[in-house]
Amino acid sequence: MPDILIDNLASSHQLALRLSGKDRNFRLQSDRISASAWHDLEPSALDFLEIAAAVFYADSEIPRGGDTRPDMGSHWRRNLRITIPVRLLDLWRRPDVRQCLTDAVRFMTDDEVEFIFRPRGLDTPGDGFLDLDPDGTALRADDVILFSGGLDSLAGALETLSTGSGQVLLVSHRSAPKVVRRQDKLAEWLIKRFPGRVRHIKVGATRIGSQSHDTTQRSRSLLFAAIGHAVAQAFGTKRLSFFENGIVSHNLSISPQVVGTMATRTTHPRTIDLLNRLITLIAPESTQMTNAYARLTKLEVVERIARFDGTALINTAVSCTHVRDQTKLHTHCGRCSQCLDRRFAILAAGLAAYDHADSYETDVLFGARDTVSSRTLAVEWTRHALRMGQIDDQEFMRSFGMDLSYALHGCPPDQRESEFRNILGMHRRHGQHVEKVLVETIRNLAPELVRNGTEQSSLVMLHLGSRPPAEMNVARSVGLPDPPPVSIPLEDEDRFPNPDGPWTARFRMDGLNHVVVVDHLGRVNGAPAFVAHLLKDVWLEDQRQALPAPEYRFVHLYTLAAISKPAAKTYVSRFRRTLAEAYQEIFGTPPERHILIESKGKKGHRLDLLTKVIEEL
Repeated sequence: MPDILIDNLASSHQLALRLSGKDRNFRLQSDRISASAWHDLEPSALDFLEIAAAVFYADSEIPRGGDTRPDMGSHWRRNLRITIPVRLLDLWRRPDVRQCLTDAVRFMTDDEVEFIFRPRGLDTPGDGFLDLDPDGTALRADDVILFSGGLDSLAGALETLSTGSGQVLLVSHRSAPKVVRRQDKLAEWLIKRFPGRVRHIKVGATRIGSQSHDTTQRSRSLLFAAIGHAVAQAFGTKRLSFFENGIVSHNLSISPQVVGTMATRTTHPRTIDLLNRLITLIAPESTQMTNAYARLTKLEVVERIARFDGTALINTAVSCTHVRDQTKLHTHCGRCSQCLDRRFAILAAGLAAYDHADSYETDVLFGARDTVSSRTLAVEWTRHALRMGQIDDQEFMRSFGMDLSYALHGCPPDQRESEFRNILGMHRRHGQHVEKVLVETIRNLAPELVRNGTEQSSLVMLHLGSRPPAEMNVARSVGLPDPPPVSIPLEDEDRFPNPDGPWTARFRMDGLNHVVVVDHLGRVNGAPAFVAHLLKDVWLEDQRQALPAPEYRFVHLYTLAAISKPAAKTYVSRFRRTLAEAYQEIFGTPPERHILIESKGKKGHRLDLLTKVIEEL
């Protein structure tokens, strides 16, 4: 197919998105759906998939004013023009269709966007599916569930299968390899638990050969919805469901200091409404999307997992946004808002035995928070939740009027009062759940605090030492400036790494602990990371001296620090083994060469010349 052209009007820079051919830069596996359904997809569904892929690619390719996001003003919003060939030109050029698509994308991404549609022409050979799924006709589908591998979609699948007798299609967007493995494990468990009623359809939609330049990925739900719509239409299903708790879906602004993850609108009620309007316009007889958990707190979602005997799966499901740093031991960072939501809900439900504490790199309640962003988010998230537990009608309306207007968008006038009560009640319950966990935690911790104290930068101690909201409000009312906003950088979840590298290595300190994070692959801590830090210092010195890359030095590690030759050899071996195991998990085969640290006989070791080295202070 012809290239899809994306113009960044702020910089007059143009990108080309190629979905087919040898030089394609985005993998969109719509043929997986065709092969499972045993027939071609409708032209409108294929067009919608490619439009969503173009928006998703533009969203990740064009940065929002740099690596940090200190405000939500002109530098945040982008101005994009997307020129795309389509099969049904008359349909997409209709003013109502174009306007609905534009409204949906603008709301999700907070960008200005314009679509220009061109005739696509005949499909090139290979656009259709080749290999039919041998089980394609064996399953009549009643439900399509968008299955991310998190607790909410797991709960939704469990409840749907446990309370009904229909056939269910679990549809996953294949993104980060570490997420893919967990999606597969959860789906395999459900397939065994409900034999003959479940099939897992896995659709790849990801960049090829490059990293995202912007990682907010606000348009993710457009792509996920387009995939779900194509599957639902292909199988003629009765229901198409997101499952996401209402606290995350509504995403109220918790603080002027916190932006980023807390500002996304992936399953917001207005997002669902706009997408349903678009789907109705392009395929009037198609299934509408619903979010059955839009009025539930995270605790109430977790309780459903227990009710339907799925507690054994809790530790497999992943909620964290920081996929890049995920390891076998630490599947959650413990610092992002999703980790806080998850851990508080698990504790409030009394299910801590099924959510291993050591799965969190930073213990959510008691772990040291070494960065400003982590401390800020912990304090503001907790303060906001406690405020919600006691908020009255007038304060809720006054503080979150704009958020409410978005949430009630599309709601019939005679139902808005009851819906307002539902939303307010949900947020109050969430706040009360958080308060319950904190009260019980502090009560149980009191003897330990008296005897030994505890980590001063932990969420519990930060909350106990923070000013109450009333004091903060008084300070602002007399004209004192707000504290500067803190950027919460997000992680790039939607790119499969190139198995041949090159690798980006981030060197940092966690207190006195040396850390090396290899993007999209894994993390190494302690002594093995220490020797890599030694090699990094030599590598950077050679770079500063502008040596030609082939002349970068090999060095003996035992000459750089007070470690023995056998110890240095052991640490290098452990470093390589850790990354090799991560590689094996992702790609299914061992790496063909050592990752990051190379050696040359008696000359010693150095960092791989193709490595991108980043020092994080």
